[in-house]
Amino acid sequence: MWEDTAKPMQLGKLSPRELERLVFPFQGRKREEVLFGAHLGRDCGVLHFSGLLLSLTCDPVTGTAKHAGALAPHLVANDLIASGAEPVALLVSLLFPPVADASAIEDTMRELDAAASSLGFAILGGHTEVTDAVLRPVIHCTGVGKSPLPALLM
Repeated sequence: MWEDTAKPMQLGKLSPRELERLVFPFQGRKREEVLFGAHLGRDCGVLHFSGLLLSLTCDPVTGTAKHAGALAPHLVANDLIASGAEPVALLVSLLFPPVADASAIEDTMRELDAAASSLGFAILGGHTEVTDAVLRPVIHCTGVGKSPLPALLM
């Protein structure tokens, strides 16, 4: 599947046409709690639970290793705030290349902690590993936000 690709994909984000064809048809089970799911131009999914809307989003930081821990929570907070949600929680996956040392991991976590705290995020958990699948650190954050249910939806 991976090695036999006739035409490799271009690096970077997928085009809207590619998203419509390759990603959006595959959204799992339909659930009544899902108010908004994946769609072009929408970076947050929104769930409705008993008078409260939960917004969820995720973003990777792949283009830089310098201060990536500080940047990652801001990317996720931006998506949540743009959807009208207050940042609440963050899940963080960290992938480090074999050349990383303990200080690189600790520095990244210090940056994540400071940025998350300033934005109002609690870091709930995630995953951290050293892998030869990456050449530089990759940080992927999933953010959870909340907002009151608008009167028009009650």
